[in-house]
Amino acid sequence: MFTSSEKVSQYFNSIFVNKAFTSATAIDFKGEITVTRELSTFIYKELPKITNRWFLMAEFSKFEHVAMYQVAKITGPDCYVIDKIPEKYEKYLIEQGKELIFA
Repeated sequence: MFTSSEKVSQYFNSIFVNKAFTSATAIDFKGEITVTRELSTFIYKELPKITNRWFLMAEFSKFEHVAMYQVAKITGPDCYVIDKIPEKYEKYLIEQGKELIFA
């Protein structure tokens, strides 16, 4: 019998995408990237294995908050698609070589 995590891993073994776009419930230096749904944790765990580039879409209100489940480090996504961003996060992400797209 397979666990939920193993089932998700098996499913993602047959998928590869050039670009993956996701969102998050909250982004914070302490909690990192967090979500409210446990199912999302399985998907985020497999994400780096199935994509060339990970884009995280987040509006300004997502920063400085923490949700229940941590799914990735702030440095996990390759690119952030944002409306605006707190200065300390912008500085940190640029220092880490992350692309920021303001939309």
